[in-house]
Formats: sequence, C-alpha cells, structure tokens
Amino acid sequence: MSIHRSPIMMVMLMLFIILVGATVYRIIIALETHPGLVVEDAYSSGQRYAITLNHKNQLAQLGWALNLVTPEAVSHNIKQIYTVNSTQHGKALSDALVTAYFYRPLEKVHDFSINMLFRQGIDKYQAYIILPLKGRWDLVVEVVKEGLVQRVSKKLFAQ
Repeated sequence: MSIHRSPIMMVMLMLFIILVGATVYRIIIALETHPGLVVEDAYSSGQRYAITLNHKNQLAQLGWALNLVTPEAVSHNIKQIYTVNSTQHGKALSDALVTAYFYRPLEKVHDFSINMLFRQGIDKYQAYIILPLKGRWDLVVEVVKEGLVQRVSKKLFAQ
C-alpha cells in the first residue's frame, strides 16, 4: 500500500502542513507587531519605576490627579483624540506644558511626541494623533508647571 493511497497518512500529512502553516503565520505576525518582551536594564528600570511611584503617591497626597483618556479601539493611520485632565481637589490645571510621548518598544525610529492644547470649554488638554504603525505603543503624558511634574502612562495596541 503506497503512502498517497492511505487515508491515515494523508490526514497526518495535511495536519503537518496545517501546523507548519499556522507556525509560519504566527512568526510573520510576531515580526510585524514587535511586542518587546525583553528589557536590557531591568534593575535600573525597576529603580526608576520606584522613584516614579513614590512621586505619584506624594502628588496624590497633595490632592493632584491626572486622568488620561484614550480611544477605546486604537487604530493606526486614523486621526484619534487623546485627552488629559490634571486637577487638584477638582480644580483643573491650565497654562501647563503638556506633552504626549509615543514610544515604539523595539523601533525607536518611530518614536514621536506632541504638545497637547488646553480646551477652555471642557477644561482638559487634547491632541489629535495618528499612529503610523500597527502593534504595540507606549504612551507617556507629562504635565509640567512651575516645578510640578505629573506623568501618566498607558500601553496601547493599534489595530
């Protein structure tokens, strides 16, 4: 009995081809999105995070709050609105320098930043952003006014 006539061997061959095809597809998707799972300086990154967390807790004790609103479904090549609200005891902070930094974890050439503008009617800072690529983005928003520095970050995945 030859291999091409045996139904069991044909099923096994088709299963093998399907598994190899699925693996190739996953590799292609992984190369396209670059999730960035490895940090080169993990110890110093952890120390910086501890300092940032301590600073954030001190600002919260003083009544400062920073809220970041991003689109529910982040898309690439589409202009979307990002909103930040900085308040102390419910009063909005205006006349500050608010900058949004967009980082691509493994492709630093695509990193960019943009200043956010204060909108009087809603008492919030806003910016219209177009993410040029699909995949993972790290967003850090920094609010600076007279020695006060607030930061908030969020991980995004653009479709």
